[in-house]
Amino acid sequence: MGAFNSIFLTVAKNDGSHVGEEIQFHWGHKWQHQYRLGDRIRSEEGQQGTITVLGGGRFYDYKIILEDWVIKGVIIISDQKYDELEAKLFGTW
Repeated sequence: MGAFNSIFLTVAKNDGSHVGEEIQFHWGHKWQHQYRLGDRIRSEEGQQGTITVLGGGRFYDYKIILEDWVIKGVIIISDQKYDELEAKLFGTW
């Protein structure tokens, strides 16, 4: 795997317990930067507005919402939804 960035969050698992999660994603300046919700991502790209980024952690797949490079939200998604979004964002192989 190439360089990536990470977001650190506490997530509620299906059994009601909470666990720290490192969500890895490939967006912005990818050099293993570590972020939290509300942080601005370091970027070399000029895209502005709302951006959807996909990420993965130990327990779940995630949809990451960026607004003008600020991490605004992280949503747990199913494997099927991840695959659908990946195909929509990047095309199919």
